[in-house]
Amino acid sequence: MSDSGASTIHRFDPESGQQQAQTQIEGYIEGLTAIGNLLVCSTVEESSAYEERYANRIIAVDRTSLEQQWTNAVGNDAFPSSVTRLDDTLHVGFSNFLVGFAVSDGTIQYRAPLTTGYPVAYQGDLIADVNRKLRRINTETLEYEWSVGSEVAGRPVFVGDSVAAPTTDGIMCATLADGQQRWSRTLEDVSGLTPDRLVYQDGLLWYGTATEELYGLVPTTGETAFSMDADLTHIAATTQGVVINSGYETLELQIALAE
Repeated sequence: MSDSGASTIHRFDPESGQQQAQTQIEGYIEGLTAIGNLLVCSTVEESSAYEERYANRIIAVDRTSLEQQWTNAVGNDAFPSSVTRLDDTLHVGFSNFLVGFAVSDGTIQYRAPLTTGYPVAYQGDLIADVNRKLRRINTETLEYEWSVGSEVAGRPVFVGDSVAAPTTDGIMCATLADGQQRWSRTLEDVSGLTPDRLVYQDGLLWYGTATEELYGLVPTTGETAFSMDADLTHIAATTQGVVINSGYETLELQIALAE
């Protein structure tokens, strides 16, 4: 981010580390999501056009050349969070509404007053945390197919016929078909918010808490199979285990350690 209020995106060769392309876009980047041949940028910027509030902008650039394909702004003080694609629409969650953008040119397809953080596509619908509950949203009617849980506040993760999601103090799990809750775990003594620290890998749900602990949970029951102290800032699944960023270190935790 420069003093002019613009952000720069760089693309590097993964083998050599050599820069292959770069581009500058308007606003502060809140998130980057790779979807097909596009890199979708969620940005915010201060704008007098919206009474000194933040103007939220979604910008799509080509993943290879980083050339801008389209941009569209939503005048609101809510911050964009997560992006998912379903057919020809990009569904973007904000802190007080859900918006659908056309993949081809960014035209707004709908704008619904749903407080949505992390929508994820599933069988033509969206599974998302909406107003502190885990809900299945019909994308044609924008009505709920089912709702479950409380204090849900994070990205849903699919495991077989179930879906798990972080809450403000742990994790809950429900069936995808009808939203029946299967189990719920309290993993933190104090309320925290770690919406991006849940992944599924090799038979376990891995979750990093705000109280600096990493858990490996059995998906069917929520029982603890593994735990360790870890001051996590990020967690991701790999082909061999999970990669965690803890403090100033990036570590790969092999699944064998949890056996």
